[in-house]
Amino acid sequence: MMTPTKLVDDLCSVKSELLHNIEQRKAKTVDKYVWIQTQKLPEAIKDENWQSAWSDFYRLNTTRLSKEKKKHFYEIFYDYWVEDRSYEDLITSLLNVNQRVESSFSSKIQHTKNPNSPIIDSEVARVLGWDLPGKKSTNAEKIADTVRWIERLTAFYETCFTKDGWTEVSQHFDEVLAVDGFQYTEIKKIDILLWQRNALIKI
Repeated sequence: MMTPTKLVDDLCSVKSELLHNIEQRKAKTVDKYVWIQTQKLPEAIKDENWQSAWSDFYRLNTTRLSKEKKKHFYEIFYDYWVEDRSYEDLITSLLNVNQRVESSFSSKIQHTKNPNSPIIDSEVARVLGWDLPGKKSTNAEKIADTVRWIERLTAFYETCFTKDGWTEVSQHFDEVLAVDGFQYTEIKKIDILLWQRNALIKI
């Protein structure tokens, strides 16, 4: 299983190639992320153009939700933003959309509101060698498992940021992908890097 030291060492060794690949596709990836995050929120959540961009970037469109279910999804998204609700409450509310525990999409909503919160993603899990949450028997167990996964990933990333080499990786990220007037969080930097890591030769 991947350790913080091993991960940071790996990212250091491939940072130039990895960031070059991300830069080559930035119009379809990180540029969309920056646009999503820099719109006037939470008002933009009700805007169809913003919803379309978010759905495309975070692959909500691949779920083939009906128009009515997608409308309900963004209503829950907006309510979570403007109300003082827990992450567990968000996951529970999303059960009403598609009758399933949305571990990944709930984390993406939470990250949009708080960019210092990590995202549950299959590519990230593959790099780390972790099982994705949600394999428990009941919805309550799946929700609790999702919350624990986020807490574990947050702690793992925070340890990565203390390791020799992370500052070098972070600075190189800014040199390649910096955007005037916008600052990526360290969480988002590592998320983007891991999201694309499997496109290179396997670790």
